[in-house]
Amino acid sequence: MRPLRLTMEAFGSYGKKTVVDFTELGARSFFLIHGRTGSGKTTLLDAICFAFYGEASMAGRTGTMMRTDEAPREARTSVDFVFALGTQKYHICRTPSYERMKKDGTGLTPVQASAMLWQVEEGEAAENEERVLAQRPSSVTQKMTELLGFGPAEFRQVVLLPQGAFRDLLTAKVDEREALLAMLFKTERYRRLEELFKSRAKAMEARRAEIKAQEGALLAGGAADSLDAHRAVSEEKEKTLAVLEKQAAALQEKQEAAQCAEQEGIRAAEILTRWEKARKTLADHEKKRGSVERYRAQLEEAQRAAQIEDVAAGAARDREKAKEREAECAAQEKRREKAAHELKRAEDALVHEKAREGELEEGKAKVRKLEEYGACAIDLAQARARAKSREEAAHEAAEKAAQAKAAQEKLAAELLALGTREKELAERAAKAEGLSLALAQKEKEREARQNLALLKKRAAKAQEAAEIAGEKARAAREEHETKRRNQRALEHVYMEGQAALLARSLEDGKACPVCGSTAHPHPTASKDEVPEKADVERARSEAEKAEKAREKAEKAQTAAEADLAAVRGELAAAQKSLTQTTEDAGSLAAAIASLQAEVKAAGQAAAAQKAAADERETLASRLAQAEAAEKEAAKGAEAAKGEAAQAAGALQEKSASLPEAYREPKAVEMALAAARRGVAEREKALAAAQDAFSGAGKELAAAKAAAEAAKTTAALTQEEARKSAALLAERLKGAGFSDEAAFRAVLTGHFATAEGRKEVSDRIRAYEDKRTAFAEAEKKAAEEAAGIAPPDLAKLKAAREEAAAAWTAGTREAAALAQELKERRSREEQLQKLTLEAASLEAAYHTTGRLAEVAAGQNPHRMHFQTYVLRSILADVADAANQRLLRMTHGQYRLERKEGVVDMRRSAGLDLEIFDENTGYARPMATLSGGESFLAALALALGLADVVTNYAGGIRLDTIFIDEGFGTLDAETLDLAIKTLMDLQKGGRLVGIISHVEELKNRIDVRLEVEKGEDGSTARFVVG
Repeated sequence: MRPLRLTMEAFGSYGKKTVVDFTELGARSFFLIHGRTGSGKTTLLDAICFAFYGEASMAGRTGTMMRTDEAPREARTSVDFVFALGTQKYHICRTPSYERMKKDGTGLTPVQASAMLWQVEEGEAAENEERVLAQRPSSVTQKMTELLGFGPAEFRQVVLLPQGAFRDLLTAKVDEREALLAMLFKTERYRRLEELFKSRAKAMEARRAEIKAQEGALLAGGAADSLDAHRAVSEEKEKTLAVLEKQAAALQEKQEAAQCAEQEGIRAAEILTRWEKARKTLADHEKKRGSVERYRAQLEEAQRAAQIEDVAAGAARDREKAKEREAECAAQEKRREKAAHELKRAEDALVHEKAREGELEEGKAKVRKLEEYGACAIDLAQARARAKSREEAAHEAAEKAAQAKAAQEKLAAELLALGTREKELAERAAKAEGLSLALAQKEKEREARQNLALLKKRAAKAQEAAEIAGEKARAAREEHETKRRNQRALEHVYMEGQAALLARSLEDGKACPVCGSTAHPHPTASKDEVPEKADVERARSEAEKAEKAREKAEKAQTAAEADLAAVRGELAAAQKSLTQTTEDAGSLAAAIASLQAEVKAAGQAAAAQKAAADERETLASRLAQAEAAEKEAAKGAEAAKGEAAQAAGALQEKSASLPEAYREPKAVEMALAAARRGVAEREKALAAAQDAFSGAGKELAAAKAAAEAAKTTAALTQEEARKSAALLAERLKGAGFSDEAAFRAVLTGHFATAEGRKEVSDRIRAYEDKRTAFAEAEKKAAEEAAGIAPPDLAKLKAAREEAAAAWTAGTREAAALAQELKERRSREEQLQKLTLEAASLEAAYHTTGRLAEVAAGQNPHRMHFQTYVLRSILADVADAANQRLLRMTHGQYRLERKEGVVDMRRSAGLDLEIFDENTGYARPMATLSGGESFLAALALALGLADVVTNYAGGIRLDTIFIDEGFGTLDAETLDLAIKTLMDLQKGGRLVGIISHVEELKNRIDVRLEVEKGEDGSTARFVVG
């Protein structure tokens, strides 16, 4: 990774937008990041680490903590970073979560964290294209981990060596160092292989237990303690089943015979029942014969009557027709008499209406005169409306002219008064700036006093917390030491005891599972009582808990002491800043309140002055408009007055031309309507009289003709009726009926219609057909029942049920035993399979279980499989580090891997110690001085970076940043360290050193100068 451009805004100490362009370095690849303590040097590394992972350079500091405290609420906190990996460029932008001011200024609104990662595609055009790779914080972090090949913890060990955590890799615990190396060198597959062995062994153990449990459950189900015993019981039960099946077959034969006997009895009973039913049906049918014969006689009589029914109907029609014609003749005579009377009345009414024709002509003349008056009355009304409108317009125009003149005079007076007030406000507002400066100074003094009081309280609390934390740390160290001694003692005895247990199982000629030797001249023997593994594990757990408690207490003590020192520093600075202030708190508060009131009044005056100026411009404009409006209103009033006089003259002229009663259009309209109604009534009455006379004459002529025709028709129909009656009497006599009434009495009910008579005939025929069928059925049933005796069905049923019950019981017993045997054979098959599987599993576990134990570190070296691989890599790292460490320490120190088991609680193989060539002995890292540990840590970090590049293909470590630590070195050692770092650039690596040491400023000519001012930090490259 090589940085190209870093942009920060409202991030850490960089309040304003700050751009660091690393391309300004050109071909230079070694530079110093220089500035005073607290100026913002480390924040540059925070920004890079935050852009990649959303974390600061120091573990535990999140991006949310990095927002500038003094940043305006509406400011956006962001880091924009352009960098290169090999030949490919990338662009990343990330913002933390924070709160900003709402757009309407009414409060704060949360801003969610965001991130975006682009791949920069360079083209021929001046502008590059960017392709999105990820666009959520978690997705960007994951993608950056993939691109770089490691996460934030590894980044802080091989690329960015942060202040305070520089020596972490050197002094790290074995498990922490193992996690770092595993991530960098991608040895996860070896750990997964360990897990694979472990999971397979665990699965085998679980399967062994499962097989044992299954065997127990199967044997318990068969009430046996072994497979052979189970099989013996099954064989005995098979013999019993053969006997039961033979007995069931005999019982089945008896049940089938009883069932057949019952079926024969049921069939005989059904035959006898059918014969009895057929005899009863035939007898019941014979009972209906008398009724059928009566219906047959009535049907024959009705059929004779039906033959003359048409003649009787014709005679009836002729009689009815003769009656209708006689009634019609009487009605026509009455019509003729009425028509003669109506003609006389119509003639009298016509003579009366002709006598009033003179009144009709007079009414028509009056209508014509009133129509002329109507037109004149409408013109007069229009003239009256025009005169009134002109008079009202003239009055309104006069009022508007007066109002315009009054408005003009009022605006002129207001404008004069506003000018005076504006001048007074300007004088008051001029004092605002001086008052604000005085108020700011007083408020600053008050804030300093308040801060001093708070700092004194914080210092007291910090002192108390530091003392408590120190006491807790001392107690935790004593507890940890006690637990650790107990654990080591138990582990020592336990390990010796394990070796003794293993020695007891050795046999001459067979290989030792530890060393492989077939000879065992000195097997280990244990003198002490061997503790249980659970006791050892419990002691180890208690020691680990005590260690964590000690580390936690020591960290708390360090934090409390640092907090106390920081508070004391702030307290001293606050007391120094208040030495020149003599004013007491009460006087200061009174002065601030007075100044606040004066500043507020001056501000209000300034605002009022601006408002007055705006109002003056508005009034001047309104005055000009009012003057123009007054002139226009006066002119309009004169014009309206002339038009009103002209309209009044025209009204007087039109009024003189009409009678007074007809000067209103409504009066003329009402008189004209009445005259027209009179004319219309006279015309309507005359026409009605003429129509009535003409219609009465026509009705009389028609009535006379109709009366003569009705008489002739009535005579003809009477003759036809007489002939039809004679024919009917003759036919009734021939059919055997005494008169028409006897004939009518026969054709009633079902016999009145042909359909009814047919229905009666069909019923008679159906009766005869059924009688024949019932007789044949009775005869057939009697023949079938001949010789059959009535059976005892209850006895037959009881015999059949008894046989069925015996057969069912026998069958059920045999089936139950057969099912039991089936289940037993199934259990035996399962037991056989489990036995074979258990034997195969036992053989496989002998190898897999041992592999799992060795790979998991359960071996004399306490070394895991992954640790074994990392052990060789760590040797390469130590060799690469020693090339620089020997040079920087004049050949005195070199790093070595510590052989053997250091701590039984942890896996071995990755412990480091320092070998001192002057003494010829190796010693722990903790014995190095501050400067020596810095050189060792620097050499280890550089060696790790070299080996990572060589081992992990694809991971390119083109850049390294080192934050502080050079202040602990003397001049000569500092020269060696600088020379070592400068040698890195020969391989094309970019090296950045962060330090406030002035001597480095003189030694390194390329610097990124970081300065802090009132508006925050700034950074710029300086050469020379």
